[in-house]
Amino acid sequence: MRFKILLVLSAAFSCFGWGSFGSPQYFWTGAWLSTYSGVSCSSDDLPRATAHKAKFLNALSSGASANGRSYLLQLNYENSTMTYASFASTDKNSCDVVFWTGHGDEGSGKLLSNDCYHERYFPFGGSYTKWVFLEACHFFQYNKNPWSYDDSLMNGAHCVYSFASNYKWFKHQTGSWWCCTFGGCKCFSYSDDRWTYMWERFFSGNYNLWGAYSSAMGDSHAEGGYGVEVAAVTLYGTLQDDNGHTEYNYLFACPTKDWAYEGLIYPGSNPDGYLNAAFLDEVFGTPSY
Repeated sequence: MRFKILLVLSAAFSCFGWGSFGSPQYFWTGAWLSTYSGVSCSSDDLPRATAHKAKFLNALSSGASANGRSYLLQLNYENSTMTYASFASTDKNSCDVVFWTGHGDEGSGKLLSNDCYHERYFPFGGSYTKWVFLEACHFFQYNKNPWSYDDSLMNGAHCVYSFASNYKWFKHQTGSWWCCTFGGCKCFSYSDDRWTYMWERFFSGNYNLWGAYSSAMGDSHAEGGYGVEVAAVTLYGTLQDDNGHTEYNYLFACPTKDWAYEGLIYPGSNPDGYLNAAFLDEVFGTPSY
């Protein structure tokens, strides 16, 4: 895993409101997807987008509920309603988690909305949003500074997880002898299973979130016979939880289950008075770019 400190951010993060958050009543989530069916500006349909979103939300809901947190889908946009305006809206800042599954735009930090806007500089954060998952090809530049876009991309968000390469959609037959003999060759792994793997690993307590994300994406692509480069931009700095426990030089992309709400979803204070941004990436197999 490569880890680079990119810049120091100070006044831009005054919106964090350190010490002002309590434990959330709900785990609020916003979701955006498009299959791009019939969309003229899209070169490829993404027929599994609906399944990808469903697995992401169902696994998050199950894991959060099992760990004493109520889950609520606060915003939900699909196909014709997944517009530039819907994603640029500050309404998404009322969500703890933001999920996008759709097209990226060749390493430019852009996302393609269903109404054919190739837009960048979406601000993530405000007062609540902490984790952003962008299931979009090469959202981050390959072998280039991923923070050449705009500082306002992380307007309070703790971490943006995405890809520096293409990512793959598939329904892959496992082809095992047992499967084909007794299962009638109907045993498959699906690309949407990656989100189940991720949330199950995270909520198991055996992985921090970056570890759960990167390993799940790597394992999922390996099942389909593909490689992938996963990447994230994350805040990096010192914080203190409500019980006075301090973590120094901590990667916000890497909370464990025990820190997910009190320490890194709703931080207490920022002793240093500033935060850095860092870039993480990991390559699995041989990705395509």
